[in-house]
Amino acid sequence: MRGRVNAIRTFKGLVADLRYNKVIDFAMEFHSDGKGKVRFAGYSVFHTGGSGMYAGNELLSDEDLLHKLSGYVPLEELLQLRNRLNEELTNLFGHLYCGYLGVDMMICHFPNKCPVYRIHPCVEINLRMNMGVIARFLADRYLSSKAEGIFQIAYYSEVGIALKEHERMIAAFPLHVENGRVCDGYLPLVPVTSRSRYRAWIEVTDKVSGMK
Repeated sequence: MRGRVNAIRTFKGLVADLRYNKVIDFAMEFHSDGKGKVRFAGYSVFHTGGSGMYAGNELLSDEDLLHKLSGYVPLEELLQLRNRLNEELTNLFGHLYCGYLGVDMMICHFPNKCPVYRIHPCVEINLRMNMGVIARFLADRYLSSKAEGIFQIAYYSEVGIALKEHERMIAAFPLHVENGRVCDGYLPLVPVTSRSRYRAWIEVTDKVSGMK
């Protein structure tokens, strides 16, 4: 509570929004060339903690992510939203910004309305290289077509805990790589030492066997 009060004092204001019955967090990622062209760069399905802080991204192909989202809302609506966003982002940022950007969204549940699942089309816009784009690169460039996984980051309040968890996962989920692609197992993305307080990693599962 103290942090929120300090934030209000610092920024001289408060923004409030409705509390939605969120089912899933997702994003559509784009790239602007700064010369008037914005292109779609992929889908992102991510997870957040209780406070809303980023916790990780699912590592799946665009087709698999789209299939997952279309289990809640019609595929046609997702594609129409993607095309409309492409037009709007081109008008807004096509000549002003060069780089990746993501539009965070939610699918929410409205049990007493029809349709019961609806898209919140713009929670926020991130004009930067973001975790969703990184997850897209990881899935497209480094995962086997037969695999799925999760990209996660974590903070540890005490030194030594990160290393213990790192060593546990190395033993529990041995890495399996074929033809330069991760098939299953645990892969740390940053060095982990006795002094580390942060970790970033991917944990991959074979889709067919379900074995890590």
